[in-house]
Amino acid sequence: MKSIFSKRSIVLLVVLLSAVCLVTEAQQCRPSRKIRGRKVNKMYTTYTCSPQLSGGSTKAYLTLNSFEKNGDGGGPSECDNHYHNDNTPVVALSTGWTGFPSSNSAARTTTLRSSVTSILGKGE
Repeated sequence: MKSIFSKRSIVLLVVLLSAVCLVTEAQQCRPSRKIRGRKVNKMYTTYTCSPQLSGGSTKAYLTLNSFEKNGDGGGPSECDNHYHNDNTPVVALSTGWTGFPSSNSAARTTTLRSSVTSILGKGE
């Protein structure tokens, strides 16, 4: 029985699929939209993607959201489906930053460092 695809066409298909995957992987994370926070006339940039991890630390932008009921966070945390007092540091990281699905990162703590200080926050 004769094969429908030749070996050359299969190799070409694999090469093309590999090229598409590399282009998709190389796309940069760009801002998707802006949202209004608690501060009057202050808009915050949001992203629908996560930048890749780079080495032992990755630079980030700080966005302050409320995890309290009726706060600007929008709802309970996805991690434990509860609201949290704004006096409790909560770190909301995407799975691209943690390397874990959100269900695995929920119980973890994350250290945030700046040039001045550091703080430990609950994973979200």
